[in-house]
Amino acid sequence: MAGHERVVPGHPAVLSARELLGNVLAALGRHEEAGDQLDRVAEGRTRLLGPAHPWTVSAQELLREYRTP
Repeated sequence: MAGHERVVPGHPAVLSARELLGNVLAALGRHEEAGDQLDRVAEGRTRLLGPAHPWTVSAQELLREYRTP
């Protein structure tokens, strides 16, 4: 893959893709899987952006929504 950047799991674009996947899974009623994806998003954004960043807070709120019975 000469000339292409390699995307790593904690990359912001990957985290955004995971957030979208989590929302799709939730819309399909697959809330546990959605929560798993959003958990990874929240952890990654906390590490990259800090706990008070709006994107981190948004991911944490979505995670709570999908993890609440």
